[in-house]
Amino acid sequence: MFKTSHFLAAVLISSSGVVQAADAAEDKVGDQTRQWTELQVSGSAASPVQRPLAGDIAERVFQRYADSYSHPIPEQLDREGFVSEGGD
Repeated sequence: MFKTSHFLAAVLISSSGVVQAADAAEDKVGDQTRQWTELQVSGSAASPVQRPLAGDIAERVFQRYADSYSHPIPEQLDREGFVSEGGD
């Protein structure tokens, strides 16, 4: 069992190390996020095969997108509305 006093002692003894470790962890997460973003922006990992949507499909996708603006966004979604009848 880890006692609070042990935790406080560890923090007091190496407070600068704790801050540095936290900063290093945050930098690592930030670095990974930046790397993924740069990869997406550069397109260097994109498929060389272009797969454009056929005209009729693209039109239906856009129409569905445009139609979504004709309905107000509800304040809250009812979970029960996502379950089909007889579903668990």
